Amino acid sequence: MIIKKLIFLFLEAENGKEMPLDERGKKRVLREMEKFHSSTEKKFYQMLLDPDNMQMAYGILFELDDPYKGGEYIMEIKLPDDYPFAPPVVKFLTPNGRFKNNVPICLSITHYHSETWSPHLDVEKVIQSVTSVLFDKDINPGVGFIETSDEEKKKLAWESTEYNKVHNKKILSWREK
Repeated sequence: MIIKKLIFLFLEAENGKEMPLDERGKKRVLREMEKFHSSTEKKFYQMLLDPDNMQMAYGILFELDDPYKGGEYIMEIKLPDDYPFAPPVVKFLTPNGRFKNNVPICLSITHYHSETWSPHLDVEKVIQSVTSVLFDKDINPGVGFIETSDEEKKKLAWESTEYNKVHNKKILSWREK
């Protein structure tokens, strides 16, 4: 792949069927990944793309502040066939105390609110937006949200690395490649 640090992983699409992006969507996603990986700016996350199913993008969050400090959280971003003209389905694959694990999240940038989506948004902005909601206690919980104490979030942060080694090891296996 042309992107030196791009991390690949393989996860099946919903129902085991690949749901291909159109050619414009594929080019757009590749440009987004190339832009991200060519940046020298320090980030608190990584962006990943599954080369066998370009509709599956992932964010791995790390180096976050309290109460998530020390945690590593994997976020799945499933792009629709008509991306970037429609919003993705977003869910966390690592317990974090703010969002239910493996349940789609309801935010203005997700598939629940296609009326507020803009083609100017991209995978990186989705990762940044969802991450900001981790810390914003003033946002009213919606679909996919849970409320836990900071102590519970700290406990989940501590356990996240081991959780990912067991439940998301395929994703982690691609990090160093």
